[in-house]
Amino acid sequence: LDLLKLSGPHDKILHHSAPIVLVCGTSSEVGKTTTAIGLIRVLRRKKMRVAGTKISGTGNMQDVFFLRDAGASSWLEFPDVGLPSTYTNVQRFIKGIYTLFNHINAAKPDIIVAEAGGDPIEANVPTFLANRSLMHYVKAIIIVSGDVMGMIGTISYIRKFVPKIPMYLTDPKGRNSYTTRKRVKQILPGFKLFNSLETAEVEDVINRILKN
Repeated sequence: LDLLKLSGPHDKILHHSAPIVLVCGTSSEVGKTTTAIGLIRVLRRKKMRVAGTKISGTGNMQDVFFLRDAGASSWLEFPDVGLPSTYTNVQRFIKGIYTLFNHINAAKPDIIVAEAGGDPIEANVPTFLANRSLMHYVKAIIIVSGDVMGMIGTISYIRKFVPKIPMYLTDPKGRNSYTTRKRVKQILPGFKLFNSLETAEVEDVINRILKN
């Protein structure tokens, strides 16, 4: 069975895209999908057409259905364009992701919330970060980490690819929020930390992103 034959040929170029908010995490189960859901809900409250997608990992469709249920007006992920997994060669990944975003943008969303599965060092996420055509449309990166040390490492790693794109941090799941925010203020001054379960805090981050 060849999913590519079922989904159609891959595109060789990326057409114009709506702005992208990229959600990255330090591992699975740290809250990336929860964060993406929070972003989509607030954007929908602002009457925006939001597309939800997942750009890396191994496809199971569950997460993208969560994005749909949060209010995404269109939802697709890489299996829809013939990639059962993004653990593949760079050429196949790039053509697949171009095709994915071209399909997403055919629905004319105002903004795209894109979740990267796993962590930023695997599953061709580095390929995405290094691709100028894709990153041209990324207006912000949300880092979802299990602890402050993970935040530091992720920021340092992503900055090698995109030194100027704004980054925002989420409260680590299950950690003491007060202590975390105190440490972030000391160690990562200038970075906005927010709780993805608190609508007002998510809205503040969304407003900052939309102003850029």
